[in-house]
Amino acid sequence: ETMIKIGNSCFSNCSALSDITLPDKNIEIGSNAFNGTGYYSDKSNWTGGFLYIGNYLIKVDSTISGAYVIRNGTTAIASSAFYNITGMTSVTIPDSVNSVSQGAFYNCTSLIDIHIPNSVTGIYRSAFSCCYNLEHVYWEATEVAPIFRPSDCLLILIQSVHMLFIDALNCIP
Repeated sequence: ETMIKIGNSCFSNCSALSDITLPDKNIEIGSNAFNGTGYYSDKSNWTGGFLYIGNYLIKVDSTISGAYVIRNGTTAIASSAFYNITGMTSVTIPDSVNSVSQGAFYNCTSLIDIHIPNSVTGIYRSAFSCCYNLEHVYWEATEVAPIFRPSDCLLILIQSVHMLFIDALNCIP
């Protein structure tokens, strides 16, 4: 299946853009692709601090903290969706998700645990970079390893992920 990509800042600051519909296909959504749009700015589109467009998790409010379970039915996590969410300690990704985009969890400095289902077939560049307190990655409810070096991450995860960029789990402070 062909990957559709919406580039970084593609619709950024298109303030009149208030209605967005995305197809249920394999889409990679770039960082800040919809920031500053009418859709992004409309508080009624945010639920509990989370902005979705259809089944795509686009952005998370910076005040989110503690453990978070991404809603069932989500198919992809956009680039930088959780960027700099420093209060989140754990995230569980549902089995409906197939990709974690570039820098999706970048600099989530309090993140300790990640729960990733086998449905995830793509983890993109720097997806979990600068998550300095990351200790455990759980793959289908089985702890696979504490993360200390990028090479450890690759050896464990490469067997289950069809596409994993080399520095997706750059975990050294």
